[in-house]
Amino acid sequence: MNIIIVEDEGITAFYLQETLSSLGCHVQGTFDNAKTVLEFLETTQAEVVFMDINIKGNMDGIQLSQVIYTKYPNVKFIFITSYKDSQTILEAQSVKPLGYLIKPIGESDLEAILMIIRGQSGINFPNKNNEELQLNNFRYDLKEKRLYNKKGLITLSTKEQLCLDLLIKNRNSYVSIEQLTSAIWDDTNNKENSLRELIYRLRKKLSSLSITTTPNLGYSLIVSDNSQDNCPH
Repeated sequence: MNIIIVEDEGITAFYLQETLSSLGCHVQGTFDNAKTVLEFLETTQAEVVFMDINIKGNMDGIQLSQVIYTKYPNVKFIFITSYKDSQTILEAQSVKPLGYLIKPIGESDLEAILMIIRGQSGINFPNKNNEELQLNNFRYDLKEKRLYNKKGLITLSTKEQLCLDLLIKNRNSYVSIEQLTSAIWDDTNNKENSLRELIYRLRKKLSSLSITTTPNLGYSLIVSDNSQDNCPH
């Protein structure tokens, strides 16, 4: 199942991405404003949008969902909100959402909403127990977060491993600079420079993997279809 997350709280967005990925979903990207979402959807097809009602910019989540619903009527919505008032839910009904998540969100909430998606929309998603991914000449253990080649385990630093894991979980779609830096570093200056150096080291160690740069947005791991036959996607 191809998912995008629209959420302007970085910690919540990261939690959603990590948890949904662990449950077997393919999170194509996370966004915090309408403009970047609409630009992304011009070139990439999504099946489900986890949409926060309060997002950055002039357009809120409900307004954005109405625009998406008009242009891409097959896209399904799950709304994320801190509100419990009936007026907010009534406004959201115009795009026929599959459900609502009230913050704070737990893993059990996401498991339940995925069951609803499967039951109501006919969208399939893989078994989360499929824990191995083939990437060109490498084999990646999704559970242990370890990368192997024909000679055995490839040694990566903790930061290299965190970066690679995010790129793998979001393969073929970009991971934002903010998302990567917040996941890898607790507090440091010049995070973007540090990230560029980290990506450089990964590219040097893993030269047969295609790690691309999306200027001013983030990085992507591009994987061909025939190299990910065993992956949850």
